[in-house]
Amino acid sequence: MKYLYAWLLAIVLFVTSNRAVAQTNTLLLRCKHQLGDAILQLHTQQYRNGFDEPITFHMLKYYLSNIVLTDTQGKEWKTKNFIYLIDENDSTSKCISINVGNLPIVMISFNIGVDSSYQTVGLQTGALDPLKGMFWSWNTGYVYAKIEAQSAASKAPTHAVSHHIGGYLQQQNALRKVQLTAQIPIRENLVLVADLQKWFNSVHALPIAQYPVCHSPGTLAMQLADNIAQMFSLSKLP
Repeated sequence: MKYLYAWLLAIVLFVTSNRAVAQTNTLLLRCKHQLGDAILQLHTQQYRNGFDEPITFHMLKYYLSNIVLTDTQGKEWKTKNFIYLIDENDSTSKCISINVGNLPIVMISFNIGVDSSYQTVGLQTGALDPLKGMFWSWNTGYVYAKIEAQSAASKAPTHAVSHHIGGYLQQQNALRKVQLTAQIPIRENLVLVADLQKWFNSVHALPIAQYPVCHSPGTLAMQLADNIAQMFSLSKLP
């Protein structure tokens, strides 16, 4: 009889193990930045935005938070961490591994920015460490997205283009939710493409000549946040 129990236990463990394997899969989300069809290169490459203004980027950072993937049966899968800081200067920050099921992914949603509950709780670590250069102060909170660049169209000193987008108070909220649907269900890898042309011109027309600097919450920051939310599209890794 004990051999029968041992045999049955082995079958249960085998089935359970196989089921666990079958129910888990790792999907790689990679962030890709470009202007139109041109891949973003910091410091060395000059681009032109939709207003034909020249621009050379030196920094691009933004927060992705509350990332949720939805499969073909409507089941939702969330990332291990709630908040990720994407930094063009740090290639490792642009790849996020997500545990999902066997079914293909058809939708992704996420926030650009940091939820208000994180804004005034004191010193934080990881992606929210103030040393990451994405924190203003206790009363203005985190910078949700940031570019540093130069353009001959800018009338700011040294022709700087400096947009630091944030604001969590009710009348200044720059947090934006993005929801994207995949054209073809994706099983393993996908690319989150951000087209920086839309940073300046999508929902709002914000040419560099008129708006080279934004360093505080308010109307301009919210307009830029509207534009930033339109930058993203979804594609499959080659």
